[in-house]
Amino acid sequence: MQDDLEYINSYLIQWHWWNLKQRPKIGFPDASPFARLCQSSASEVSSDDDLQSSAQDDREENSFLFIMSLVEAAADSLNISERASLESYAANKAVGAAVFRSPREPQAMTERAEAVRRAKRVVAAKLRVYGIE
Repeated sequence: MQDDLEYINSYLIQWHWWNLKQRPKIGFPDASPFARLCQSSASEVSSDDDLQSSAQDDREENSFLFIMSLVEAAADSLNISERASLESYAANKAVGAAVFRSPREPQAMTERAEAVRRAKRVVAAKLRVYGIE
C-alpha cells in the first residue's frame, strides 16, 4: 500500500536537522566575549540588489521557521509513543538507513508503522490548516 503522506517526509527530514540545531550549547563558548560583540565587515549590505536578496532570504528563513514550528507543535500534541516513533522515523529518513530506535516506541513493526502513519496525519492536518502541502 502506497503511503498518501509521502510529501510530509521532506518536512520531517528538515524538522530532524532543525531539532538537532536547537540543542542548548553546553560547555565553553566558541568565541571570546569581545569577539561576539564585533560585526564582520563582510555582513555589510552595499547595494539595492543585496538588500532585495537579503529581504528574500529573510522571508525564506521566516517561512522555514514557521513550518518547522508547526511541525514541532504537531509533534508536541502527539502521545509519547507516537512522538518517539515519528522522531525515529525522521532520523532514519534523514540518514537514509534504519539505524535509530527508541525504547518509547512500540516494539512491533506493524504498531510502529501505524504510530508513524497516525503522527504523519496529525502533522499533515496541522500544515493543511495553514495551506502548506
